[in-house]
Amino acid sequence: MKKYIIKKTPTLYQTGNFWIKYPSQKTNIDEKIIGTAEILEIFKVSKVGKVAGSKVTTGEISQDSLARVIRDGTVVFTGKIGSIFREKNQTKQVTEGLECGITLKNFNDFQKKDIIEAYNSKTTERSV
Repeated sequence: MKKYIIKKTPTLYQTGNFWIKYPSQKTNIDEKIIGTAEILEIFKVSKVGKVAGSKVTTGEISQDSLARVIRDGTVVFTGKIGSIFREKNQTKQVTEGLECGITLKNFNDFQKKDIIEAYNSKTTERSV
């Protein structure tokens, strides 16, 4: 079922401006993958929970990124990175080839060989 907007405007000119500004009231979501990491080991840490001991395979993983957990080609979780640890110290980003510990907000079901894909998402409004 489609939803329609009924809007009263005093002039035809204003009606045209309305349709240029709101053609379908939808947005474009652009995602850019900035890095991936493979989980090598899972650690249980008090006060933190499970930490995914990972190696960054491409790009970089940064703490302010969004993340997906991919298991056997299927996305099992999408959310935010909680924290990143490098040699027991919390850090903001880890680059390709380095090992780190990664926690995700509201997710603890890590398994070995899972892939953590870090990405940025940008939402833009459509226009004519």
